[in-house]
Formats: sequence, C-alpha cells, structure tokens
Amino acid sequence: MNFYIDRGTLQTALTRAVSVINKKNPIPVLACALLIAGDAVLTIEGGDTEQRLVMLADATIHRAGRVLADASKLLGIVRS
Repeated sequence: MNFYIDRGTLQTALTRAVSVINKKNPIPVLACALLIAGDAVLTIEGGDTEQRLVMLADATIHRAGRVLADASKLLGIVRS
C-alpha cells in the first residue's frame, strides 16, 4: 500500500476514529483503525463492539492495499 494524503485530513479522520474506539476494551484488535487505500479514496474505519465509524478521504493512491494499525499510536505519529 502506498498513498499520499494531506496531514490535516488524516489527523482529523484519525481523531474521530480514536474518539469512537473504547480504550479499555480487552480485545486488542478493537483498539486499531483499518486503513483501506483504493480508487483515489482512503477509507478509515474505527469502532468497538457496539458502533463503527467509517470515513472517506480523498487521497492519491499509488498502490492499493489495507492495513490495521493501533489508532492512538498512529494518531500520535501523525500529530508529531
């Protein structure tokens, strides 16, 4: 997966995803955000067992793919 997206756009989407994720969930995979790059759109998904947030952001996609990453850590990297 290889894409380009404006840092502010990515930070806004990840901030919203982290707000939905339950930080005290005993299932570690639920603390992650799913990023899917494809068709000039980056899809960012986050949630817990009761709710799910899906956001679409315009991006330049060089190679499609998907990755599951710790949402809080990824947001910290984007902010710095």
